[in-house]
Amino acid sequence: MQKDRASGCYELGPMAIRLGVSALLGLKPVKLASAELPGFAREIDHTVSLAVWGNKGPAIVQIEESSHPIHVDMRLGTVMSILGSATGRVFAACLPEGKVRAAVAEQKPKTEEGLLRYEALRPELEKIAASGIALARGLAIPWINSMSAAVYDYTGSICMAVTTLGPAGDFDAAPDSALARALLDFAARLSEQNGYIRPGC
Repeated sequence: MQKDRASGCYELGPMAIRLGVSALLGLKPVKLASAELPGFAREIDHTVSLAVWGNKGPAIVQIEESSHPIHVDMRLGTVMSILGSATGRVFAACLPEGKVRAAVAEQKPKTEEGLLRYEALRPELEKIAASGIALARGLAIPWINSMSAAVYDYTGSICMAVTTLGPAGDFDAAPDSALARALLDFAARLSEQNGYIRPGC
């Protein structure tokens, strides 16, 4: 601590600031989230996955099955559709536009269909960015519902997406459902572990 000569108040000194920044830079978001994911999957009893942004889009880095596993083609390393999945849409809503456009064009290299779809989805992506959650009813697979929430780091940037999915018959993908609230709370807790401070706090 050091004393500000003008105000007489105490504030963090240079060493404390350097230590704080070093601690933030040393955070391992995936490692922290990985430890929490199994417990969350048990709590909601639905399959949960964790994804980070890779060089081709959002890639799955961890999956925790529920007590009633679902059969979907998703495994470690799977690159999710940027516009055709809840996971991808969370990243599309929160990442810089240029980065998303480039990745969408890469996933659809021989046609402009992807970029046209991206433009059409912009209003929905803005809502996702504001709420922090993407809801999908049968988006990628007709009988599977999913929802994905953004996890932020200390800079306020998205660093991960946590997604839960389940059979449409017993998976409530409504924005005001208990499941949506639980997912948002879990993502918020992971964000706080990464040093994220919500605006207005």
